[in-house]
Formats: sequence, structure tokens, C-alpha cells
Amino acid sequence: MSETVTEVSASNSTQTSTKEITRRVLGSSAIVSQDHPGAEINVSVDLDSFVHRLLLFDTYILHSVRLKEFPALLPYFGYEGVRDLLASGALEIRCDCIQMAEGTFFTPPIPQFTYQFHSIRPKTTPEYVHDCLQNIHHSSLKHSHVLKLKYSVANAITNPDLIELFRTEIAPDFEHELLHNARLVKAAIGIGLRRKHKAMPEFHVSFEKVGDDRYAADTDLPSKMNISNEEADQAIRVGLLAVAALCQRIAEMKAHSALSGFIDEDLPLFQEKLRILASLATSDRQEKRFNRVISIAGLRPFVCDPNVRINVDKLLEVRTSSEFREFRDWLPSIGSASDADIQDRVAGLNAKLGLFVHGNRGRAIRVLLSNALGLIPPPVGPILGTLASTGDTFLLDKVVRRSGIAAFVNELYPSIFESGFLSNRT
Repeated sequence: MSETVTEVSASNSTQTSTKEITRRVLGSSAIVSQDHPGAEINVSVDLDSFVHRLLLFDTYILHSVRLKEFPALLPYFGYEGVRDLLASGALEIRCDCIQMAEGTFFTPPIPQFTYQFHSIRPKTTPEYVHDCLQNIHHSSLKHSHVLKLKYSVANAITNPDLIELFRTEIAPDFEHELLHNARLVKAAIGIGLRRKHKAMPEFHVSFEKVGDDRYAADTDLPSKMNISNEEADQAIRVGLLAVAALCQRIAEMKAHSALSGFIDEDLPLFQEKLRILASLATSDRQEKRFNRVISIAGLRPFVCDPNVRINVDKLLEVRTSSEFREFRDWLPSIGSASDADIQDRVAGLNAKLGLFVHGNRGRAIRVLLSNALGLIPPPVGPILGTLASTGDTFLLDKVVRRSGIAAFVNELYPSIFESGFLSNRT
């Protein structure tokens, strides 16, 4: 299947700027066909996409199908043209067959709705590349040109260490999506089911890790779709492999510091991934949570009031405080919390007591109490003073804890406004 010229930005590497990334593209120009199932695959070239990418980008990284594109390119470019193209650096080659697969692979059998994933590579990269280079012999070139072209192709191959990439990025990213991104997983499952079923009702699916590389699904897909357990099990498997392939594509985009071209059937899932990332990346959600907390705490919302002045020194000090770090870590978790729960955290009795006891007035009262007890004649007075000090430490550490969340909302945040803008409760 030929690819669309859809392009999406990969993440920046530490060495490569966004501008440089937009000058590189990773994709395939192969048109793959088979005479019959199980037969050797035939590869021709989508010449339009191949030429367009060479024109539009400084470097086209060809995601090759066993290097079968090169005999197909020779009629259009000639031996010298292909050789010069490779020597110019305009064309690089990705030639590896490692990918994620699902199955037991000689491990103990697993029940229905349980899935086990492996990265598979039939041969080591040098062996695989050597075998793929033999496809260039299928051209009509004379033997000396075949050998020279094989050398040029081999020099243009720029495979990242995919084994390491699977270990450090692809597998961890896939597991994260599987366990924590139900929206993406459901989208992947739904894409496959929609090809067969017109209606796609809302369904539940979640996963639990039950062993090394094994994950058990909890789902109501069979009842919601009115399909058999076998069909639902297969639909989930296909969807999860699509997510795994997406994770691999994104990791390779990053490794090659390149944009990517996606075939039509892959694009919807990638667009869903981008929508999820966009919703997470935007500050709007976090700002709305912040405003909700401030409102529940009874503080006035910040508006463009000409009488308000910001104490920048105080603002910078608050940004680095442990109280603010505690508040910021807590903020993403309040999505499902009720207003009453939030009110209790920022302005409840325990929160206020903790702020008072650990505040200046609370410390002063404790010092006065300890000193007063110490004035009682010995031996009773000193003993009571010591007990009071010991009890005070226990009280602070174990019973009445100072909440960083409450401290930020009630003390630190209002302190950055010099005019006392937030000091008056609504």
C-alpha cells in the first residue's frame, strides 16, 4: 500500500533542533503485493512519494522492505543515479525487521483475555542486512555494478540499536499505554472492529500486569458488542499490536530525528495519540484545577486589576518552596475529588490546626507554655517542662502535621500579592 504524505513531528533529540528534524523524514515508498498467500512478496515503488520526499526534505530515511525497492528504482534512476543518490546523503536506509509480537512462544499457555508480548528479530542485524542485500542481484545490472551498489546501499543503512530502543523506550512506553491510557487502547480496538461492525457502543477495557510481559484484560466488550469471547479476544489482540507498532514508530522517529509518513490505516490511531498528548500538554486543564482550588478555598480569582502588584522576589521564592512542590504534585489528582474533599484539604479543621500549631503564634504559645512549666519549683517544674517539650515534638511530627498544600493556598500564594489582593475572602 502506498503512503500518504502525511507528516508529524517527532520528539527532539538532545542534539537535534526542531528545525533540523523538520528537514528529515522517515517512511516507506514500497508498494507490497503477493501473488497468493504465503508466496514471496513483490515490491514496487511509489515513485511520486519517493521523489517528493527527496525534494521536500534534506534527508529521506527509507524504511525498506528487505531492500527490495532498489531493483525497482533502477529503471527510473539508473545505476549511476541510485549510486549518486546514496552517496549524496539525501537518501538513508532503515533496514531491520524487529517488531513486537504477541503469543506464548514456548512459555506456559495463558487463558483467554490474557496477552503476552515479545520483541522478535529473526536474525541479528548484520545477518539480516546481508540476506537483504542479495535482492540487489535480482536487478539486470552486471556483476561489478551489483557489488558496488550493494556496498553503497550498505553504507547508507542507519539502523539505531533497536534492541536497546525496545528495552529503554518502546517496551516501557507500550506498557504505560496499556496500563494507563485506556482511551488510546480503546481507540485501537475500535478501529479494527469498525471494519466489520457498523455500530460501536461505548465499552470498558482495562489491564493488569500478571507476570513478565503478561497482561490480563477486564472487559465487557463481548456483551456490549454482542460478539463472541473469541472475536473480542482477537479484536483486543489486534488493537494492542497496533498500539505496540505506534510506540515503535514514535521511538524510531525520535531515534532518527525525523518526521514520519503514515499509511492511511495507521493515521487515525496516531491522530488519537496526538489528541491525547495535546490534551495533556495544554496548560488549560492544570490552570482550571488551580482556579477550582482557589475558588473553593474562598480566595478571589486573579484578574487584571491595576491596583494589584506582584512581589517577584516572593513569587520566585514560592516557586522553589517545598509547600508549592507538594501542592503541584497534588493538583493533577483532584479531577475526581469532590468540592468537599478539596475544602477539607485546604481549609478543613486539620489543615487550619496544622498551620496554626506550626505558625509563629503556635510556636510562641508552645514556648510560653514550656517556660511557664519550667518556673514551677524543682523537681516538678523542670520535669514537666521537659515532658512538654517532648510532647510538643511528638505532636508536631505525628499528630498535627503541617500541610504543604494548605500552607501554599492560605499563606504562600496570597503573599505574592503586595496589595493584599487575595487576603479578603469572598
